[in-house]
Amino acid sequence: MSDPEVIHNELIKQIQTDPLTLYNDFKQRIVNNGIHAEFPEFAPVIHFLKTTIHNEAINALCSENKYIKNYRDQIDLEMLSISITKSWYPYDSTLHAIYSAVKFLDFTPFLI
Repeated sequence: MSDPEVIHNELIKQIQTDPLTLYNDFKQRIVNNGIHAEFPEFAPVIHFLKTTIHNEAINALCSENKYIKNYRDQIDLEMLSISITKSWYPYDSTLHAIYSAVKFLDFTPFLI
């Protein structure tokens, strides 16, 4: 599979040129495979979130507060688990991991 930036750029191009076909593809994956349908298109989002939760400010916060570090470790584990399952970026688990990471990022500015 390609790296996250390539996947992202290809997805953006397809959204611009043929969004209906892309939507139908996504919908059919879920119909065929349910919540475990593979969505490699989520890889760039996960990559961005992994990078962001390890930025300099959050690293400093985690080094000062073991509870925040443990919270981030939990998010890291959740994001890791979606890339090592039988499905590559399964729909349901990946959306949950994205939600968890965004919650963490929404929480941390109040502590920095």
